[in-house]
Amino acid sequence: MSSRVELNLFLEVDILTAGTIAEVINSVLESLLYQRNQIPFVYKTYRYYVNKWNDDDEQQEDMEQLDNVKNFQVQRQRNLAKSTKDSISAMREAINDTFRRTAVKSLRFLFGGTPFTPKESYTIHIPIENVLTNHDWEQHRIEAQKLNETLISLLTNESLYSIFSQNLSPTNVYLEFELFDNPMTSTRSSQDSKSNMYPKEFSAIPSSCKDIQINLIHKRKPESENMIFKCCKDLHIFEDNISPYLKNSTSPSGFYGGKKSNFFNQDVGWWESEVIVRGFKEQSIKGQNIWK
Repeated sequence: MSSRVELNLFLEVDILTAGTIAEVINSVLESLLYQRNQIPFVYKTYRYYVNKWNDDDEQQEDMEQLDNVKNFQVQRQRNLAKSTKDSISAMREAINDTFRRTAVKSLRFLFGGTPFTPKESYTIHIPIENVLTNHDWEQHRIEAQKLNETLISLLTNESLYSIFSQNLSPTNVYLEFELFDNPMTSTRSSQDSKSNMYPKEFSAIPSSCKDIQINLIHKRKPESENMIFKCCKDLHIFEDNISPYLKNSTSPSGFYGGKKSNFFNQDVGWWESEVIVRGFKEQSIKGQNIWK
């Protein structure tokens, strides 16, 4: 049997939007990539160093001072590091794009050589019944402090100690979505989509794979528990920022799961993103530091 772990991850925010969830999931992705040894630094530091290579006017001059062999080795590793950074950015955008265009029931990150033979699987279940569809994403972002608390609770969860204590060598990271098959939220017919996805049959993970199930739980502040928020709904200035499928939502309460809504009667299907993140680990080059 697979090593299965299930845990709850709380999101403390008054108004839960699809954008809030996308932001949290991207942060979870960044944390897992570093925690599972797919990048050598936390994501923001890693991105800074890689981008610095492109902005450094003295880089080419420094490279010319190296002998040809070392020059080739350093440049090759920098290219690999940049490729990993670019694929992380693309996966982040794929997550944002998907949540912007359709309703996501769950998604999973698969760490392994192929999506059929993962070593670790992280499935995140979305509290879609709590997602408000008539609020602008940017107006209701989760506070940085609350986001950090959510990430810390994940990375320090006792149920994950045994998994995180074991080393995972650089490998591939795949992204799969479980989407509601609804005409107003279909990604298949969207010509403006910035990321491609392909329908696939759901495949059970192998018995040797570590199976982590994460339930996102919406937690409102006590003082706002019974409040009704109409801020974005009443301001026409936000209409252009709200995704068209959100503005056309038939849920009377503004929730996907409104009492009169037939939303959850829709079919669901699994889709695989074309984006693959390939983990990067620096190879030692005598006398050289690729991060300079």
